[in-house]
Amino acid sequence: MAKKDNGFDIASLRIGQQLAAKLAPAEKEITVGYPGKLDFFRTPEGTDYRGTFLFMDDPRTRDGYLIHPGLEEELAGDAAMAEVGLAANQHGDQFVWVVKHPAYDGEPYGESKLDALDRARTQWVRLRKRQDRQGYDVLTAQGTFPEPEWPDKPFDDILAAVFAGRIVTSLDHPIIKRLRGEAA
Repeated sequence: MAKKDNGFDIASLRIGQQLAAKLAPAEKEITVGYPGKLDFFRTPEGTDYRGTFLFMDDPRTRDGYLIHPGLEEELAGDAAMAEVGLAANQHGDQFVWVVKHPAYDGEPYGESKLDALDRARTQWVRLRKRQDRQGYDVLTAQGTFPEPEWPDKPFDDILAAVFAGRIVTSLDHPIIKRLRGEAA
């Protein structure tokens, strides 16, 4: 080890490949979310990272649940049809966005959210609440942002990870038991 004038051997401070791999930034986690007020966002072109599902919110925890379509009759009034799609903002943060269909939800913002979800396949868009409170204006970015780097895993795998423990396939699921008053 050759020491320099300051008493340090700089070469001995270099890290090996094993340690470098441990210190490498982890893959960003994808979560359920929605675009922020100042966020422009994109969605992947095509339909590989989007689908129509039954969806239910837990109003107490604000967690969302994907519901098996065979439970639609049992959960009528509690579960709503929703478009679920992958999205990314201009900062590269990716999220699964759940947009309830207005026919199920009666929410006036649903139509403009669905429009934004579609338009974001080909352009950077942002939502701005309308003054009349009857939806959003879908604004197109005036500048350009780098295209998102979409994950190379199937959408089903992303959804399984994002909704882990919150995919309802039977009436025995804990959220359904709470909903029916069978559990606290």
